Amino acid sequence: MGTRAVSAVLLSDAPKSCITVALVLAHHANRDGLAWPSQETLSRESRASDRAVRRQVLELDQLNIFSRHRQAIDGDRRRIIYRLNPDLLRRADALYRFEAAVPGDGVVTPPEDPDIDPDSPLNPDNFELSSGVDFSVLPDEISGFTQGSEPVDNS
Repeated sequence: MGTRAVSAVLLSDAPKSCITVALVLAHHANRDGLAWPSQETLSRESRASDRAVRRQVLELDQLNIFSRHRQAIDGDRRRIIYRLNPDLLRRADALYRFEAAVPGDGVVTPPEDPDIDPDSPLNPDNFELSSGVDFSVLPDEISGFTQGSEPVDNS
C-alpha cells in the first residue's frame, strides 16, 4: 500500500520528531492502513533507538495518527498492530484520487470524472504556460533538436 499511506502521513499533523517513524509505519501498511512491523524493524528502518521509537509511537497514538492494538498470536506472544487513522486515508484518497481498498469499506473513492467549473484554474483546459508559448504550433525542431535524432547545428 505504501504510497497511499505515505501520502496520508504527509498530509497529517505528524510532528517533525515523529515523521520518520510515521513514514516507516506507513511504508509497511496494507490497503486498510494496518501495519505490524516489529519494534526491531521500526528501530532499524527509522534509524532510531528502541526507546525513541516507543516514545514516537506513543506520540503518534496520542495525536490520533496511528492507533495501537495488541493481538494475541499464540500463548503469551502478542504483536502490536498499528492502524493509520481512516480519516487521513480518506483525505489522501480525495486529494490524490487513490482507489478505495474495497467498495463499501468506508473509504471515499473520488469520482472518476469530477465536474470542474469550466472557468476554474483547476480545469486542465485552462492551464497556461508562463511563457505564453502554444506548443501545438511549434515545429518538430525545438532548440536545435529533432525527436529521435542527433543534435542539429543551426549555425
